[in-house]
Formats: sequence, C-alpha cells, structure tokens
Amino acid sequence: MIDKGPWKNPDIIDMIQSARATEEVNGNEAINGVVSDEPMGIDQSKSSLGANLKSLEELESQERKSGEKLEARKIQALEAAIAETTAKIQALEAALEDTKMALKGLAQHLKELRA
Repeated sequence: MIDKGPWKNPDIIDMIQSARATEEVNGNEAINGVVSDEPMGIDQSKSSLGANLKSLEELESQERKSGEKLEARKIQALEAAIAETTAKIQALEAALEDTKMALKGLAQHLKELRA
C-alpha cells in the first residue's frame, strides 16, 4: 500500500518547518531576554492554528479531488479494456461458429466419400 498521507505533501512539510523555525526564533528571544513587541497570545495561537487547519483541509480536499480524477481515469481505462475484450470475444465466437460450419461441411463430405 502506498503511503500518500498529507504528511508527505511538500507544502505541509514546508509549513511545519516554517512553524518550527518561528518557534525556535521566539524561544531564543525569550531565552536571550528579548521580548517581542507583540507576544503571541492565546487568541493569536488559536487564529494561527485555525488558519493552519483550514490550509490543511484545503490541501486534503485537493488531494481527494486529484485522487478522484485518478480513479475516474482508471475506471475509464478499465471500461475501454472491457469493451475491447468484449469485441475480441465476439470475434472469437464468430470464428468458432465459422469453424463449426466448416467442420460440419467436411464431416458431410467425408460421409459422401465413404459411401
């Protein structure tokens, strides 16, 4: 099974790395005694989290649509293969009927030759 989870998406990986870098910068400022003019409060954290979740949902939606398109193409390919196979089976059935008729004719000819 292929692992195609959203955690493999390069955009999501970039967002996570960016968030980590921001956390490291904010953490270093706090350690060095430098305080940001706009400390991140709970409301800002919730807003940031909400925006990230919305982005994640949008990415998942895009992946679903891509997956649905891929599935639709696979179904079309299978339907085409089935149609081709059906046509070949019909041609083989017709050839089999022709062979049966030829064998019946040969059998009749052999009976006439023996008589």
